[in-house]
Parts: sequence; C-alpha cells; structure tokens
Amino acid sequence: MKKQSWVIFLLDLLTAAVFTLMILQVLFPQMGHEVGFGWQLLLILFWCAILAAGYLKPWLPPTILLVPVALVWFFAWIGGHVEEVRATWQGFFSWAFMEMMPKGSPYDTWFTHVLVYSGIMLPILLTLTLFFHNLYSLWAATLLAVACFVVQSLLLPDQRWLLLLLIAVGMLLCLARGHKERPDIRIRSQILACGLLVPILLLATVMTPSKDGERTSRFVQRIVHDVQDLWEYYVGDLPDLPIESMRRSPWMPQGDRLGGNVELKDTLIAAVETPAGFLVRGEVMDEYTGHSWRDSNLVDNGSFRWGSPLWGGMRSEAMGTQLPKKNQTPQGLTEHLWLSLTHSRVRMSIRDLSAYLPYRTSRIEFSQEKEDLYFNKQGETSFGDLPSVPVLYFMDADTWNIYDPLFDQCMLTLESMAKGTDKGYDEAASVCLQVPEDFPEWIGYLVSDLTRGAATPFEKALRLRDYLEKPEFKYTLEPGDPDPELDFVEEFLTKKQGYCVYYATALTMMCRLAGIPARYVTGYGMIQDSTQTYFRILQCTGHAWTEIYLSRIGWVPLDALGEAVFILNQPNHEPTPVRPPSGKPAVQPDEEEEEEEPAPVIPNGGRGSKKISFGDYWWVIALVLAAAALYLWGQQALDRRYRLEKVTARYPDLTDAVEYYFRDLMQQLKYFGIRPQGGDTLLTFGERAERSKPPEWEMKIYPVFETMDRLRFGDKKPSREELEEIADLHNRLEGKLHKSLGRAGYFFRRFAAGFWRGSGS
Repeated sequence: MKKQSWVIFLLDLLTAAVFTLMILQVLFPQMGHEVGFGWQLLLILFWCAILAAGYLKPWLPPTILLVPVALVWFFAWIGGHVEEVRATWQGFFSWAFMEMMPKGSPYDTWFTHVLVYSGIMLPILLTLTLFFHNLYSLWAATLLAVACFVVQSLLLPDQRWLLLLLIAVGMLLCLARGHKERPDIRIRSQILACGLLVPILLLATVMTPSKDGERTSRFVQRIVHDVQDLWEYYVGDLPDLPIESMRRSPWMPQGDRLGGNVELKDTLIAAVETPAGFLVRGEVMDEYTGHSWRDSNLVDNGSFRWGSPLWGGMRSEAMGTQLPKKNQTPQGLTEHLWLSLTHSRVRMSIRDLSAYLPYRTSRIEFSQEKEDLYFNKQGETSFGDLPSVPVLYFMDADTWNIYDPLFDQCMLTLESMAKGTDKGYDEAASVCLQVPEDFPEWIGYLVSDLTRGAATPFEKALRLRDYLEKPEFKYTLEPGDPDPELDFVEEFLTKKQGYCVYYATALTMMCRLAGIPARYVTGYGMIQDSTQTYFRILQCTGHAWTEIYLSRIGWVPLDALGEAVFILNQPNHEPTPVRPPSGKPAVQPDEEEEEEEPAPVIPNGGRGSKKISFGDYWWVIALVLAAAALYLWGQQALDRRYRLEKVTARYPDLTDAVEYYFRDLMQQLKYFGIRPQGGDTLLTFGERAERSKPPEWEMKIYPVFETMDRLRFGDKKPSREELEEIADLHNRLEGKLHKSLGRAGYFFRRFAAGFWRGSGS
C-alpha cells in the first residue's frame, strides 16, 4: 500500500467522523437519546479504528466483531440456550428501534445503549467515508455543514457553539485532504468553498425562522429595529419608555402629587433567587416641582434595545458598569462596597411593563427568546410589549452594597482615590442640580450648617442623611394629606414625619442645595422568606431613595431608611417604628413575627442555581488547545518543508528539487516587493532583483538565476553544489522573511500559502 493512499484514506475517515458527529448533534436529541459528546467521541473513534483496520487488512473487522458473536452462539448451542439468546436479541432490537429505549426496561444498560448508538452512528460513518473517499467535494461538505447548522439553530439554538467548532475542524480536514491529491486550480476552489462557508453560516443564522413560527428570524427583526432606532436617535425623536412606577401603586395615593396616607398589601410581585437582598429600580426622575417629581425636558432619554450591539456603550453608561470597575477597586474595599449577583434568577408573579434590575446590571437573559427589553439613559427599563405571561429572567450585576456597615467608610476611601476629570459628572450636574425658584431659603441655610467643614461631596451627603435619621423624624405610613400651599420638602422638614417618599425627596433636594447632583429613584426592596431559600419583592416593599453622582465613581444610592423598613412595612407589623440614631428602624423582637404566605413554586435546576465549572467552558479550552496545537504543528511543518534533506527525500531528482526551491524563492521575493515585469527573462529579472535587494542583504541573488537559465534553456542538469547554493539562498531569505513578517504573520502567510500553492508539507 502506498503511503500517499493511506494518508488520504485517514483524512477521509477523520473527515467523515467529524461530519458524522455534526449530524449526530442534531439526530440524537430528536430521537430521544441523551448522549454526552464525550461518549460520542469515544464511540466514533472506536469505529474509525475498526474501519482503518479493514483498510489495512479486510479480514480484521470481521475477526474483531464477528468472532465474539460466533463464540456466544457456539457456547449457547452447546449449552442448549439458542432459543433464549434468540429471544433476547429479538427483544433488544424491538426495544431499541421500536420503543425508543424506554426507561426501566430490562435492556436499559450501558452496553445495550452502546449497541443502539452504534446502530445509528455506523451507517452514517460508512456512508460519509465512502462519499469523501470516492466522490470528494468540498462544496457538498459545505452544504451538509450548513444544513446541520440551520436545523440545529431551529431545534437547539443553545448548542450551536459545539456544532460550529466541529464545522471548523471538518473544513480544515477537507482542505488538508484536497491539498494531498488535487492540483493547484482544484485547491483554489476548495479554499473558495471554505471562504464562502462563513457568510453562508452567518446568513443561515440570521435567516433561520424563529421557534415560535415567525418566518423571519428575530435576529433580522432586531437588526432592522436597531437601525431604525439609530436613525431616530440622531435624526428624529425616540419615544419615552412606559415605566412602572409608584404612581401606579398605593405609595402614591394622590396620583402625581407626593404624600398622603398609604395602605399597603403584601401582594407578591416577584421571587428572587440571589445570595443577598438588594434594591431594584423602577422609575428615575430628575425634576422637582415643589409637589411632585417628573422627567426633565433638558435631556432626551431615548429608548434603546438592551441586547443591541449598537448601544453597548450607552447601556454601560446608563447602568453605571463602566465606572468604576470592580476589578480596579482595591481588594480591601471590594467586600464592603460591592454585592456580586451572579446568575440571580427573578420570577415575576405579575405582568409588568418593566424588568426590575439593580443598578450596575451587566447581563440579563430571558427564559423566552421573544422578550425584548429596552432601556434609556437613566437606566430605566421597559418591555417592547406587555408580556402575555409573567416573565422569568436571569441577571448578573455588581451593585453597591449600601447596607453593609462599612460601606460609608469604604466609599469615603474610594472617593479620595478617584482622581481626574469625568464628563459624566458635567452631564449629571446640568440636570440634577435643579432647584425650584421659590424653594424655601431657610432649607439652604440648614444645609450649609449641616455640611460646614465636610471635605468631600460624599461626606456632605452622609451628614444630610444622618440628619434625617435623628430620633425626632418619625417614620409613619399615615402622615396625613400634605398642605397644598407649602413645598413638600418644607412641610416634611417642619412636621418631621412621613415614609420613604418624604425621606427620599428631602434628601435629594438637600443634596442638590449642597452642590451634589442627585436624583429621585423609586423601585422595590426585598425580604427573605422564612425558609431562607429566596427573597420576596412585595407590594409593601416598594421604596424610594436618592442617587447621588460622585466624580469618577458614578451614581451611588443613598437611603435615609435602612433595609429593616421592608419588614416593618408589612401589614402585620405593629406598631409603626421610630427612627433611632443608628440610622436603622427600631425593631422589637415581638414585631418581627409575621404570618408567612405560601412560598411561590420556583422550579429547581435553573440558571439561577448554576455554578461555574470547568465543564461550562470546555469548548473554549478545547479551541485554545487546538489553536496552539495547529500553531506548533504548522511551525514544524514549515521547518520540514524547506529543509534540504527533506526536500531531497521528497524529490530524488536534483532538477525537481532545484525547481521546488526556485518556485518558492520567487514567492519570497514577492513578499519583499520584487516582482517580474512584462518582458522580463530569467536573467533580466535576476539582474533587477540583485539591484533591488536591500543593502544589508549580504547575499548574491543573480547566480541562482544563471543556474536556472542553464537548467531550463541549456538542458544542463544541476549539480549537488548548485542545489546546495540555491537551498542556502532560499533559507537565508526565509530567515529575513521570518524577521520581517513577525511570528504570527510568518505563520499564517507562509503556512496558508503552502496549502494554496500545493507545495507539500
């Protein structure tokens, strides 16, 4: 058997194995078989070894496979158990191919599973091996790969990455196979097919219909909408988001006007699987009128799709994830400043216009693909359409851990370290320092007295918050209707009683008077359920707080009420708490008992409980290792390609060896810009190459062209010395080329060029 023929067969077999794995990624799940990729790989390698043995010796596969079966039948015949064996095999085939491997059957063992998987896998592998070995066509392989990708995109879109990896490996094997056997013109068509595969796969991705039956993929629809939004943002006017807010809840009994008595309920809004409780934002407002909050008309907040690549930077600014970075925060501060929420799961119990997210959310993923989430410059969120059912989503965030006892101290330290200019501060100050013209002057004098001597904006904000935490301020849900003739903040600071809306409004305006950009935020807090397995967002945990902007840090929440207020706001809690000097609501032991409502059913096994493991990223590691192996192998192949002893072994005739070196030497000169021109002969081009070479090249080029002229036109056989001369010149030029292109450029350009020209490896 010729070595070249054996190499081609192995390439055909490996290519068929990879394409078989592609098909099985689609076929096995649809047949009801849950087969791990590791098992598939081991099984297909076994059958590849059997087929390779058959290519070497035709009698080997029957010996390996049929002899054990014959022995079983022989001993069954001797022992009189032939009918039992026959009945067992009949039952197995009936179970395997008619009942689709039902659980709990007598054949439900690993060995019978292997037989079934082999029965599905082997015919595909044999067919593809014959195809690649006898009817080899990279165009047909490309169409097969695209077909598998489209079907996988429709049925199991979450598993497309493995299929893409297999497609890439399969295409590389096809190129290597074509390079071994086809002439140059055929190689070009093969590479063209591989080059077209990428746009074909992209087109298949975007044009694959959605799983809910829509004819055009949601990807295409979203791209169209993103382009429309881009045009509207810079040319037209994007509409404002419809936001769920306190104005639609008992916390705003007077509609848009602030204040009034509230009557709360413990209606469940959402259940959250997360390591710790946090504040989720609903509405953000920046203009105070004296009796209400609204959005300022100074800024167009817009409406942008969350997942659009066009708005990634704007989303980062709106959610505050770009400044500062958690990994840039000193380790000693991280524990007390940041609350890491990874794979947190939120199951809404009601249909809502907004997705409630903590500030600094970096990722959100919905359980249903059709949910489109939009955001604006204030970080508010809204669905494109009101969901037909309550939604389930997963999120990652690094939010401020404002209820940590050491948060204030650590934030002061971080503030002292934050240096440099911040354009975001100027934008925040242009809107969030607004104060009504008729705002009471005495409040300004109060703020000046409270902040006198404070060195930094955050220190000023803490003094204002501490003032509202004094015992004379009474937290109550029944402050009465506010006086329409008085400013809302003035009345609260005079009567000193109210709930979160009062505290947040007063703190926001006092921060503005102190020169600190501040805005009013409403949303929800959460409480832990009695089983301590998840947190609840209730109607009665609705909340309002302040966000202040610190230069080089961004928006930081500031809450004049502690997190214990969420427990105290539940209808079962009496009496109403009074604020102690510590800044936390007074909670008596007998007040903490509450009648627990039935916990909502939250299915287990979701992404919220997922932990990152090695297996989650095996494909990334495999890809990196494959790339490293390809690079190392390519470097070795380049070294072997031009080594004199390898060339002479490949081309025993000295004329062929000299021609091999000369053809590649012409390619080397092209890399340095030395190319033949019209009318050039070998000698005239050699003279021009000698003149055009860089001065630092200490080598002669023209003698090689004289040798080739005598070889081609004088019919003179080259000597060993002339071969060594041209090989030496070639290898010295190769060293110059390696230095000129760099490691990566040299590898890709020379390695790929070798396949393109069909020069061998």
